[in-house]
Amino acid sequence: MKTNTANRKALIALAIGGFGIGLTEFVIMGILPDVAEGLNITIPQAGHSIAAYALGVVVGAPLLTKIGAKLNSRTVLLLLMGWFTVFNTLSGFSESYTTLLITRFLSGLPHGAFFGIGAVVAGKLVKGKICSSNCRNVLRVDHCKCYWCANRNLYRTPL
Repeated sequence: MKTNTANRKALIALAIGGFGIGLTEFVIMGILPDVAEGLNITIPQAGHSIAAYALGVVVGAPLLTKIGAKLNSRTVLLLLMGWFTVFNTLSGFSESYTTLLITRFLSGLPHGAFFGIGAVVAGKLVKGKICSSNCRNVLRVDHCKCYWCANRNLYRTPL
């Protein structure tokens, strides 16, 4: 099944947004020494910015998804990316440890909602067998594996 040009553009936009969020989530790990030096803090303290972002994801995902469910998906995705971009940029210009933690927390809020709403939108854009096949391939879930994993965890049997 082929998708039309508008759907392709929307899927590419979702992919770029997902890449941007994923990149900024993990790049901080590689620059922690530079962040610590720039703010005159220890590397473990700079690492708290990773935890602040993760906490933002945990808080923001259900909250913003619930709020966003009442609005147009396209509008919500654009607002989430705008929010993410603003607070990520501000975190890059942070001059204090506290400001860094606050901006990293705020930039993490839209993360989970973007991926959740984006997955629903992508599923609607790619219809039929392609979507079902891709979902099965991505999730790698079938009944046999689910039962095996559940029983393995229940009885603590080794692999």
